[in-house]
Amino acid sequence: MAMADWRGQHIQFVWFLADVEGLVAAEVFRRVWATEPEQTQQNRAPNPSNPFLSVASTAVSGLTSQVQIQPGRIDVLLVAEPGQEDQSVFKSLFDLNQHLLALVEGITAKQAVDRDAFRLSAVATLLKPVDTYNDGVKEFTNSLGFDFAISNPSDLMFQVNSRKIIGGINMNRVLQISTMGFQTFNLPLMAGAPIPGPGSTATQYAARRHLDFNTAPDGKLLERTRHAPIFKALADELRRVARNGTLEALRT
Repeated sequence: MAMADWRGQHIQFVWFLADVEGLVAAEVFRRVWATEPEQTQQNRAPNPSNPFLSVASTAVSGLTSQVQIQPGRIDVLLVAEPGQEDQSVFKSLFDLNQHLLALVEGITAKQAVDRDAFRLSAVATLLKPVDTYNDGVKEFTNSLGFDFAISNPSDLMFQVNSRKIIGGINMNRVLQISTMGFQTFNLPLMAGAPIPGPGSTATQYAARRHLDFNTAPDGKLLERTRHAPIFKALADELRRVARNGTLEALRT
C-alpha cells in the first residue's frame, strides 16, 4: 500500500543511557541541527510533573524540533503542531521519508550523543486524515490485511512486535495500528472580564500508524562508535515498513 496519503506527525530517536550527567540538551540540539535552539530549560530537581533535566527546542512553520534529557534517556524529536488559527491537527503533517533521512543524518554526522548506550530506538507516527470514523475503520482493516467483520466497532487498536536480525542487530519492530478522533478546546483567559465557556472545534478523524523500532536489550552496552550504523539500520527498516503500511511488511 502506498504511503501517498499518509503523513508524518512525529519522529523520535532515543538513547537509553546509564548516566546522563554532564549532558545538556542545548549542546545536543546544536550537534543535530547545527544551529542554536530558540528555547532552553534546565531543571536541577526533576519531578513527576517535570521529569526533564534539560530541554531545548525551536518551532518553525508548524514543526517543533526538540531535545529532551531526563534520567536514563535522551530524546531527539520532530513534532507537527496543530495550526494556531484553525487548530487543525493535520495542518503541519510532513513528508516522513524526507524528514526521517534528514534527522538520521543530523544525529549521526557529529555523533550527537557521545556516550555508550544500553538501547537505541527510532520511532515515528503517521496519520491519514479521513472524513468519518468509519473511513478510519476502512483504513484500519486495509492495514491489517483482513476484515474482522464486527458491526459498529470503536476504540480500534492493534499492536504486534516482530523481531528481526539486520546486520547483526537484533531488532524489535513494533507496529501499532489504530483509528483516532481529535477535538481541540479553546479556553480563553481574560483578566478582569467574564470568561465565556470553552469553544471547541469539530472532531477531526484519522487512521494512525505508530512504529517503534529498537535494539532488543541483551544487557550489553552498545559502544558509541556503533550508534550511527545502528540508527541508520533502524531508520531504513522503519521507512520500509512505513512505506508498505501493512502487516505483510513484517513478514520479511
